[in-house]
Amino acid sequence: MTEALAGLDDLRLHLMENLPIKGLEIDGKALKVDGVPFDQLNEGRRVEIAAEVGALRVGRLPLLLIDGAERLDAAHQMALAEKLREKGIQAIMTRVSREAQDEKPVVRDLFGDPA
Repeated sequence: MTEALAGLDDLRLHLMENLPIKGLEIDGKALKVDGVPFDQLNEGRRVEIAAEVGALRVGRLPLLLIDGAERLDAAHQMALAEKLREKGIQAIMTRVSREAQDEKPVVRDLFGDPA
C-alpha cells in the first residue's frame, strides 16, 4: 500500500511538472499561477487562464465563449484572440461596453474579417 501511495505521489509530481499552461501549478488543494493563488489573481489574468484551460478542452468543435472580456484591455483581448486563432479556435468574447448608450448588441470581429 505504501509503495502504491508513493507511486501516486510520483505520478502527481510528474503531471504537475508537465502542465500545459505556463506558470500553472497545484499546491495541495490550491491552484496557483506563478506562485499566486488563483483567487488572488487580477480578473484579467483569470480570464486568460480560463481561456487557456478551455482551449485544451474544446474537442471537435473549436469554439470558446469567453464571458467578461471587459476585464482585459484592448491589447490583451487582441493577444488572446490571436493566440486562440493560431490554435484554430474561434472565440466569442462578450464584454460590457462603456461606449454604447443603448442596449443593442454589437458584433465586432477583432481581425476585421466579415462578421
